[in-house]
Parts: sequence; C-alpha cells; structure tokens
Amino acid sequence: MKTPVFLLGAGFDRDARQCAVRATVAHMDIGPCKFGCDYPLADGLARLCFGEEPSSHSGTVEEMFAEAIAGNDREPLKKLYKALMKADNYIVPRLLPGGDNQDNPYATFFQRFRECQFLTFNYDSLAELFLLHSGTWRPQDGYGVAVEAGLVPAADSACQCRRSKARVLHLHGCLCLYTWGWDTERRPGSDVQRLVPRQTPLYVFDPGAIAYLFSPYTRAPQRTPYIQVEDRVVPPVPNKATVLEQSFTEAVHDLAKGFLESCSRLVAIGYSFNQLDRASYEHLLDALSQSREALAVVVCPDAAALTRRLAKNYPRIHWEAYDDTFERWANASFPGSA
Repeated sequence: MKTPVFLLGAGFDRDARQCAVRATVAHMDIGPCKFGCDYPLADGLARLCFGEEPSSHSGTVEEMFAEAIAGNDREPLKKLYKALMKADNYIVPRLLPGGDNQDNPYATFFQRFRECQFLTFNYDSLAELFLLHSGTWRPQDGYGVAVEAGLVPAADSACQCRRSKARVLHLHGCLCLYTWGWDTERRPGSDVQRLVPRQTPLYVFDPGAIAYLFSPYTRAPQRTPYIQVEDRVVPPVPNKATVLEQSFTEAVHDLAKGFLESCSRLVAIGYSFNQLDRASYEHLLDALSQSREALAVVVCPDAAALTRRLAKNYPRIHWEAYDDTFERWANASFPGSA
C-alpha cells in the first residue's frame, strides 16, 4: 500500500500552542500556563507585523507586506519570522519526545507517518524537528536538495540518521536554510576577485537561535556570506509567481510534483487553497491529476465548501472532506489517511 503525501498549511500549526500549554500544565501541576508566543495565523498578521487591525487598511495583509517591501521596509517581515522561530523555540520542545508531555497529537502523527513525504507552505521547522527525533530525517538531504550542514564536535553517531526516509519540502522556503549561488574567481594577472554564478547553488543549513533543537546537526562551516532570515523565503505577498522561480523553490516544487504524480493519496491539512495563490499550488494539483487513483483528502474547519470548489477546477481528482481541526482529526485516528 502506498503511503500518503501530506500537504501542510498554516492551520496545521494552529493547535500546537494549546497542546504545549496543556502539556506544561500537566507537567508543572499549576494553573493555566501562559507563555507569550504562538504560530501566527493570517487573521492576526496585521496586528502582529503592522500594529493595526486588518479593517484599518484598504488592502489585504499580503498587500500590506508587498507595500512594505516596495518601500524597503523589512520590519514587518522580521516581526513575522521572529515570531515563527520563537514559536519553534518555546512550543516544539514541550511536544517532542522527552518534553513535558510526549502524548500529544503532533507526536502521534509524526511517529505514525515518520517515513512519509511532507510538502509544506509553512516557514517554520515544526515538521522536520519531529521527524529528526523519529530518526527518519536529517538536514543534509531531508529538505529535498543537497544541503551543507555541520555536526556538533564528538557527536554520538547513534544520534545521526544516515539517510532521510522522510522529506520536508518547504515550497515557500525555510527560515533555517539559505541559498548561495556565487563563487569567487580571480583572472590571471589580476588581484581583483569577482563573483561568478555557480553551476549548482549551495544550500546552507543555518538554524540560528534554535540550533540546539537540531542537535547533533548545526550550521555548516562558514564559507559563504551570511543571508538574513528575512531574505531566505518567499515573502507572503499576493503575487508569488516570480519569486517561485528561485533555485531552491524550483527544485523542491519539481520534486513535489514527482511525489504527487506517483502517489495515490494527498492529505492536505490546514491549507486553504486560496484562489489568489494558485501559482503556488495549481501545478501540484495538476501533477496529482496524473496519478491513476488521484485522491485528495482535505482536513480543515471548512473542508466541505473548499472541496466543492476544488472539484470544479480539478475534476480528475476525487475529493474527500473532513471539517476538523488537526487535533480533532488526529484524535479520531487520522480518517482518510489510508
């Protein structure tokens, strides 16, 4: 039986904070525990990144990001990415094996599907951190491209995965990974070094402040200039088509299409398939349509309405809907996943 391919959207992370809070409360035997971070969702981005309510601006929050980038204002992006890495830093350790409570739906999910392939539109590292701890993922090949990563000195070889059995393809980029596409060369008789394009870009693992979560893996030895976190991913703007032509996103989208052409089941969790963002997913559903038994399972609170719309545009795919959050779907033993 073929294993499913999973597609993760922002709604996949929605229950992580609450699971971590419950775990912390159970572990510490105190009243409700409140720590000031969460995985940001679309309806809170205007307030988080711009300090205003969405209704106070005439455009969408993606248009607000586009305006800021056009005005060379990187602060809204920095606030978003900082919030995501803060969530990884404080929430994920409570849910991983050895955390406050190993019994949570995320741990169960990634243990059960630890050798599957995951496509994600999220920038955070929640998925790969769970798979790293399951022993089926490592940064050198787990992102779908050959990545330069280091090892903590004297790392125990038993903690290392020789080859990734699961991959996490960040379709809009990953905050812990950046691309360097240049080499330096010096012409004969000249003291001046110049930049020349590399035939194959370097992909560099750099988890920064959350490096301890990836132990024994760490940043590769420094041999490229540092790329700021806000320049590593496709920004959340209305028109992503041009940005998706970057080498990393092209490589992982091509690999994702290959997975979908040969799979029999796509399970999309917490992804809205926004019609304004069709450049990000249309080619993926076209690839799934080539499968003999193309089946797409959608898990989100408005899955029924969503699948009715998608069935009109992609009639070769059989659509199943589960109007649930990730946690409720997980607690029901992942219906539709097999």
